[in-house]
Amino acid sequence: MGGKGSGGRNRKPTAVRKLQGNAGKRKLNHREPKPKLGIPEMPPHLSKIAVLAWKRLIPIIEAMKILTVADGDALGGYCSAIAQWAMAEAAIAKHGILIAEVVQSRGGDTVTTTLKTNPAVRVKSDALKHMRSFESEFGLTPASRSKLQINADSDDADPFETFLNAPRQTSSSKPN
Repeated sequence: MGGKGSGGRNRKPTAVRKLQGNAGKRKLNHREPKPKLGIPEMPPHLSKIAVLAWKRLIPIIEAMKILTVADGDALGGYCSAIAQWAMAEAAIAKHGILIAEVVQSRGGDTVTTTLKTNPAVRVKSDALKHMRSFESEFGLTPASRSKLQINADSDDADPFETFLNAPRQTSSSKPN
């Protein structure tokens, strides 16, 4: 149950479940990996448009205090989807939503022309679907943000983490 391709709902990270209030009162994974907050390394293969999107988005997502050093590939995927969307929009603007397709006989003579949907329309649609998925993951839509509750004191250390990381007292240093 859960996870992509399993037929169930996708699993939410523990931090997201905490921010949303864990309405189902399901057991939280307190041992979930917590990548360090920070700016991830930009994937080297991004197109020029994707690089511009990366540079525009980094300050926005970093200010939300959700960006970690492990998010580089996911953010790169989002930026690539933005680039595909932009290129598809340009192709549609240039050629239109419908394009003429020449129908030829077996001999190579033009029989007629028909209109068909510009393939860029499908590319645009797919890119927008991918973008929406990434936007939800990064909290970049109004609906996904409305589910999050950021604590004003989120920079404060977790008391339990502080307790666990405190130096141990030896039996000789314990007061009697």
